[in-house]
Parts: sequence; C-alpha cells; structure tokens
Amino acid sequence: MFKHLKQWIYTLCHALKKTRTMPYFERLHWIYEHLLEHNPSQIDFRMRGVLDDVAVNRYSIPFSFDADELKANGFTNGYEVMNRIYEKIRIAGLTDLAIREAIEQELSYDFLHLQFNTPPLSGQENDVRSVTHHFMVFFCCTDSEDINDFRVLYAQDHFFDYIASLLKATEVNLDKPETLEQETAFALFEKVQQATCEFLGLENTATFFPNTSEESLLVEKTVEAYFEFLKELNPLLDEKQLQKMAKKLYTYFVKQQEMDTGNLIEWISSNYWMSDWKFDAEDIHDGIESLIHEDFQMNYPPETYSHDLFPFIQTELRLRNVCLMNYNSWADHYYFMVVDNDKAHYLQEQSGLLGIDLKIVV
Repeated sequence: MFKHLKQWIYTLCHALKKTRTMPYFERLHWIYEHLLEHNPSQIDFRMRGVLDDVAVNRYSIPFSFDADELKANGFTNGYEVMNRIYEKIRIAGLTDLAIREAIEQELSYDFLHLQFNTPPLSGQENDVRSVTHHFMVFFCCTDSEDINDFRVLYAQDHFFDYIASLLKATEVNLDKPETLEQETAFALFEKVQQATCEFLGLENTATFFPNTSEESLLVEKTVEAYFEFLKELNPLLDEKQLQKMAKKLYTYFVKQQEMDTGNLIEWISSNYWMSDWKFDAEDIHDGIESLIHEDFQMNYPPETYSHDLFPFIQTELRLRNVCLMNYNSWADHYYFMVVDNDKAHYLQEQSGLLGIDLKIVV
C-alpha cells in the first residue's frame, strides 16, 4: 500500500512539472482572507496522502510570539523578528520610528503557517517514522501598492522554539525545487492547499486547481473505511468479525465523536502483545516470537533495555520483511504488533486519518 502512495507522489511530482503556472498567490491569499474574515486563527483537518492532521495557522506579528522566546532569542519585540525575516526574504521592513508607531497603535502583520506530516522520504525510512513539513507564507507588494505577491519559508523542524525555527527556515521558490526532497514536498504542498480550500468551502476548486481530479482529498470516516483498514491489519480475521469491529470504531469515532485514548485495542487487532514500558531483551524476544510464530534472535549491545532495543528489533525484523508497530495506550505500556513491511506506512497513514494512534516503532 505504501508503494502505491509513493507512486502517487511520484506521478504527482511529474504532473506538476507541466502545470507550474497555477495561481499560487490567488489561492494562498484566498485561504488567508477566508481565515481573516471568519476569524479562526487555526484549522485542522485530515486528508489523503499525508499523516495525521494538517494544521493551517494565521499568525499575527507581534502578538503570536511568546515573550520568553523573544527575550531568549535577543529581541525586545516581535517587529524586530519580522524585520529579520523580511530582510531574509527581500521584503522592506519597518524603520525604528515605524516600529515605535506600530507598538503605540498595536499594528499587526499576518502570515500563514501550513504544517503537515508525510511518510519518510527515500533514505530516511530507518531513522524516522514521519517527516514534518512547515511552509510559512508572507504576503507582500511587488511594483504595486496592493498586496500581489508572496514569499515562502520552508523547514523540516519540530519548532520547539518557534522564533528560532522560523529564523532558521529557508526561503524557497515553489516553481523551482532544488532537490528531489523539495520536489516531493512542494508537490504535496499543492495538494494541502487544495484540501485546505476544499475544507474551507471553496465551491469550485478547479478555479485554482484546474489540472486535478474531482475526487475529494478530505477523508470521510465510514464503516467501509474502518473495515478496509482492519482487513489490512488483521488479514487472518474473517469478514464478519472485521465488520463488527469496524462498526464499533465507526460508532465510537463518528457517532459518539470520541477521541482515541488508548482503550480500543480489542477493536483494532486480534494479534498483539502487551508489554510494560520497561522491558528487557528476553521479554521482547518472547513477545515477538508470540506474534510471528517462529524463532526470533537479534544482536544488541549489553545492558540495552526498553525503547533502546527498538532499532535492533527493527533491523532483524526487516530481514523478514516485517515491521514492529505500537498502538498508543496513552499509559505505561505498549501494544505491539508485527505487520508486513509494505503495509506499515499505509497502516500508519490510514490509522491517523481514521483517528487511531498506531505508529511504526523507531
């Protein structure tokens, strides 16, 4: 399944090479104006092709910056941060006098921050379970008194210190990706913009995305969607049992509007091993043998325990074309499962779309 996702991304990248005249500014500014008019500072939604929630934020400088972060990064106010960013992306900043007036009048300068997660790109599979992409969009004027242009900063970062991460981000040209990694990220960014417009209620997405299909990018949680997910995760269960489990998940997530709190394991998997958060090699050895029904041995350094064993476990399992996953209990224990390698990223993506916290162990 993950191979299909990779093929979809590959096809998307090459299709977009031929359609780079798409109205970037118009659709990004439409998103911004819609958020401004209807006043949400953030929206979150699930879409196909990415992991977990897409987050779209409308931030306002200086009010969105944390005072402690400003001080830690050597700034006295948010306008100084803005000037540093504007200098980096070739936008005229504020003079000292203009900053004083902006402080007195409490003026704000907005930008968009779109964030989404994807499966690891080629070469990253053994290091991370997902990659977080950040696109920060700053609007500006080019040869005009009206806003008619924009600049984009891009980063793969955790943004624990928002200001520091923002300043480290790299300016990019969406028309000219410099690496294969950027080409993949920019292609998915196109889809994230389309899904955002769809989520916000744009009646005719073809206005901004003329070369895309009419199929919705947003995810609809249905009994059938849960059934298909469960069938991939539990290939030995009969359809009658899978249907019962799917209906329970649908009722829980859709009808009751509940969140996953780690209590759904019996509705998700028939073949799992529960472990305390602290375990040794012998414990995990016995647990994995119970899941794969064959002898399991691995090489690991002495005095290695618990999560530090994960890389050595995955190395051995990879030789068998399988992968260790964990359903998050949100408590002090694991629910481990072993799945086929070629299904692992699909299951991680699909579980996130359906509200289930199932992740590849790293």
